Amino acid sequence: MGVTTMTGLPDISIVIPTFNRPDRLARALHGVLHAHGALVIEVIVVDDGSPDAAGVEAVVRGADPTGRTIRLVRQANRGPAAARNAGAAASTADLIVFLDDDCVVTPGCLDILLGVHRNSPPNEVLAVMGQAVWDPATRVSPLMEVAMRGAQFDYDSITDPEQVPFSRFYTACASIGRRTFDDLGGFDTTLPAFAAGEDTEFAFRLTKRGGRIVYRADAVVLHDHPLELRSFLERQRRAGRAAVEVVASHPELFEAMGLDAIADVGLREQFYVSLLRYAYVIGIEEGLGAPTRPDDLPGEDLRSVVEAWLPAWAITQASTLRSWQSRAEALGRAVADRDRRLADVVQAKDARIGALEGELARLHRFLPVRVARAIRRWGLSGG
Repeated sequence: MGVTTMTGLPDISIVIPTFNRPDRLARALHGVLHAHGALVIEVIVVDDGSPDAAGVEAVVRGADPTGRTIRLVRQANRGPAAARNAGAAASTADLIVFLDDDCVVTPGCLDILLGVHRNSPPNEVLAVMGQAVWDPATRVSPLMEVAMRGAQFDYDSITDPEQVPFSRFYTACASIGRRTFDDLGGFDTTLPAFAAGEDTEFAFRLTKRGGRIVYRADAVVLHDHPLELRSFLERQRRAGRAAVEVVASHPELFEAMGLDAIADVGLREQFYVSLLRYAYVIGIEEGLGAPTRPDDLPGEDLRSVVEAWLPAWAITQASTLRSWQSRAEALGRAVADRDRRLADVVQAKDARIGALEGELARLHRFLPVRVARAIRRWGLSGG
């Protein structure tokens, strides 16, 4: 729905679920408090049962000693879907912005989200999402690059930013009108806690209601969450289990949630081929001196020793390439010279043939030759 803020209420309520990550939460809060410009905001931090509850509270108090802008809500550890619902229930603005605790908003981001809502029809069912990019201070591993190209986020596949598919909705930075959120019943807390899938399920219900998802690539948040292979694989397993639950409620999402992959024999073969190749690459790293444990294949940084080795390898390859280029250029010159000589021979042959043909034509015009030819024809006909 469109948003018209009532007097006395904040322009937006920012809901940040968190679990035992006070350092990242501190960065997220600092970003919000320094990037909202002239907007009137309230921030709802939902502590999802952090063991270090005191650490989370200290971060909130340190960011806003007066308690006027940031409020802390506590709940038992129930997962991000329940935490977002709790934060939305505690908020007061007509527009709710969901932000992950490992994301830092950049200047202008919140204004862009709010602007889309204010310029939309008053009763439109609408959600708007910004773009999460890796924090420049984060060293991005190959695994993280893959995650940003589809395993976790897939912004590049969005072809129409005014009509985003429900499968590309991410709550790392997303806004929705309070009325719309309440009408949809919030995020589904019956799905397995701590699994992915609640974003997609929520977005499916929104679009099924006739709603629209809008994407603004310039509404940027900096994602500060280095990935490790072992933990990310576990996340993907949880996502798979959640997908089964989503399809149980919405059978029409069987393919959209990827359950058809279970019957894809080629996918399994591709997986094992890739896994074996990956283990081979790890062996190369170990051969180069990488400190890799035999029982652990870390995916967070495949570049460590390889990066130090690649320059020398590249120099060798460049030298070899230059040698082959020189050989190719010499061969090219030899071929060109041969072609020129062949062209000269052909030209001389053609000239000689032309001269002989001219000489023959001239002989045919001589009187004795014409008489002889006439006698031959007469003799043949007379015989």
